[in-house]
Amino acid sequence: MAWRTPPPDLNETDMRRAAQPTDDTVTLTIPRAALTIVETPVTASQRTCERALGIPSATYLASLRAFVAAGGEVVSMGRLRLVVVADYVSWLRRRDQRPAAPAVERDEVDDLAAELGLQVRAG
Repeated sequence: MAWRTPPPDLNETDMRRAAQPTDDTVTLTIPRAALTIVETPVTASQRTCERALGIPSATYLASLRAFVAAGGEVVSMGRLRLVVVADYVSWLRRRDQRPAAPAVERDEVDDLAAELGLQVRAG
């Protein structure tokens, strides 16, 4: 519905403002106590490894010897064993990579069997 003349309570400036698109922003007031700041941990220990890494403390402690053997650094403070999370996760990822399967040598029998649609069995 278009107005030919502005209603008496709106002036020309109000009409122009109403016709312009808005930037669709909203301002909310939130109490500081309602906010929770989550920060990624820099180090992990046997006490925090389940939250920081998602692994049980027994598994974490058992893996530290292999981590050190691979060049990782473990900081000991009494009974506490600390590692840098980024280094430890990087080591876990490298460990998880499986080596490629060795290439199988093929000979004329294998080529002929493949051409005929057969499989060669060892034995």
